[in-house]
Amino acid sequence: MVLSFASIFEGMGLVFKITWLVIFGLLFLLMFFGTLISIQFAILTEKGIQFKICCFTLAYVQWDNIVKIDCQRLESLYSPLGKIKLSWIILYTEVNQIPKEGGGNWKKPPWLIHYTKKNWRIVNEYARKFANCAQIIV
Repeated sequence: MVLSFASIFEGMGLVFKITWLVIFGLLFLLMFFGTLISIQFAILTEKGIQFKICCFTLAYVQWDNIVKIDCQRLESLYSPLGKIKLSWIILYTEVNQIPKEGGGNWKKPPWLIHYTKKNWRIVNEYARKFANCAQIIV
């Protein structure tokens, strides 16, 4: 016997079917827009780096305030099988800051940018031009 998606609703009333579709449709939209809103990005300019999400700015860090730029692998994703480490570009605004885990920036330093060769090349180029006091560790 093979069950299909339509057979789940056999014998159910029309009101139940419509209610079920509306509830799951709303949950899908909530998850979709929640994911869309939580995507973070960084805008680099001559004056600094602006960390943003869809609706507002999380932080603005001036190049003069950055004391060190480093690349590290940090625990970023968690699953029942273990913790997964991803590479991050870390922007320190104080010497004693310690990055604990990767992920997002939520108004607290050190600031993180996901590491790719392209991201590292761009951040490194801007830092050498505008961050006069920053120590860049490769």
